[in-house]
Amino acid sequence: MSGSRFNFSIQNIAKNGDVDPLWEGKLYDFCQRFASSDREEKYLNYTPEGLDLTGHLTFDALVVEDEIVSFCGIYNGGRYPRGVYRILNRSFTRPDYRSSGLGVRLLNSQFLVPIQIQNYVSQIDLAFVSIQEPHLRRALAKIVKQIKSPYLSNWQYAEGMVQVALCEAKACYQNVIYSPLTNDYKKFPLKTVTFDEYANLPAQ
Repeated sequence: MSGSRFNFSIQNIAKNGDVDPLWEGKLYDFCQRFASSDREEKYLNYTPEGLDLTGHLTFDALVVEDEIVSFCGIYNGGRYPRGVYRILNRSFTRPDYRSSGLGVRLLNSQFLVPIQIQNYVSQIDLAFVSIQEPHLRRALAKIVKQIKSPYLSNWQYAEGMVQVALCEAKACYQNVIYSPLTNDYKKFPLKTVTFDEYANLPAQ
């Protein structure tokens, strides 16, 4: 497979809870080298506990010459109803492979997500992308515009802020844009709060 600037392959690291130990080790080494420079609360997402590889339907990396350059997964982890998955989960791109504009999510949106969805479409009823902070809401539309998949076409914003993790603090509520793949969910199935309610939540 080739991108506009380089040739790469896709390496699966985890699928349906099974983890490749060789590439798991390479992934953790990568995170120590590149993600540890992020602010502490974000870096925690890239620790073994934060990545939660066994909670992913699939977790894959873009690889150039046997070196990871970016990665992301399709995640449920028991947090969401059956068939509901967060895509671009734990998305990260090595700094020297980031394009201007969207940065961290661009490579994965263009090249990883379409393949992941194609491979696991029979198990997904609803896919969503999330991002923190109300003022970043519009960025979601730009992110999903890069995903060229026939299965993901009916993108809709969830109202308010959505609980994507298991706490009642701002850190666990994010902006969400979602695409139904089946008719199993007539209404968006995750808990939401208004922006005013979100503003009154504790930070952590």
